[in-house]
Amino acid sequence: MPDIISTDHPLPRDQRRILAALLDTLVPASDDGAMPSAAEVDFDGYLRDQAPDFVPHLVGMLQHFESAFVDSTPPERHAHVRAFSVTHPPLFQLLL
Repeated sequence: MPDIISTDHPLPRDQRRILAALLDTLVPASDDGAMPSAAEVDFDGYLRDQAPDFVPHLVGMLQHFESAFVDSTPPERHAHVRAFSVTHPPLFQLLL
């Protein structure tokens, strides 16, 4: 029987990778490294402690991003996020 790793994370691994890329696109780290990107802060903890009702919205939002988004260049990511913000403004505003 394979080992099962338990987690209380509300998102599956693929969606966590997309979320990290999305957060890094929205708020990248500073060039000098003094400020981390949004992907480097405890967003998961914030979701669990402060915004559990947002998780279903986040899951729906992340379904609009394919796994290839993670490996896209920053300009490609920005274009995709910009297009998402235009086609799904209420969801985008919830994220912000």
